[in-house]
Amino acid sequence: MLRTECSARSVGSLFVEQAQRKVPGVDKAALDRIAEVSRRLAAARMPAFYLERRYGEVEARRALADARFVLEWVEGHMSGPHPG
Repeated sequence: MLRTECSARSVGSLFVEQAQRKVPGVDKAALDRIAEVSRRLAAARMPAFYLERRYGEVEARRALADARFVLEWVEGHMSGPHPG
């Protein structure tokens, strides 16, 4: 049995809400990509952890590139002190 259940409120959706509150003029396309990356990686995490699905180099490189995108976006837009 695959363990792919995800909570109704994903980390990605919570992140998007916070970014919209804290980053003036935030780029909606970037937030959409961050939410999609979060959903995809969350769905892949449990089957991989329980050895129910194996991922190859192509998927690993995509996950790494997506994680770098999120990290670089956060460092560029949400680093340092924030109001509220």
